[in-house]
Amino acid sequence: MYDAYQLRIGECDRELEAQLSPLPSAPLPSSAAPPSHKRQRAQGNAPSFDLRGELQRICGVDLTRIDGIDVLVAQTILSEMAGT
Repeated sequence: MYDAYQLRIGECDRELEAQLSPLPSAPLPSSAAPPSHKRQRAQGNAPSFDLRGELQRICGVDLTRIDGIDVLVAQTILSEMAGT
């Protein structure tokens, strides 16, 4: 059963990546700080592609630099904003 769920999660990751890729890139602010190298704990349900990089490309800023916001929270915020 575990393997079946892993396959389904992989399918969802590929679909998520396909949905994000056509979104336009936001311009980076001129005062963009260099990428943070803060250590974040890997999550078991993290996507298999660079979701953080995709979200940064779409927003123009790295929302994960805000304390308490990880990549999945940033994805939720953007998803909710897109739905309005």
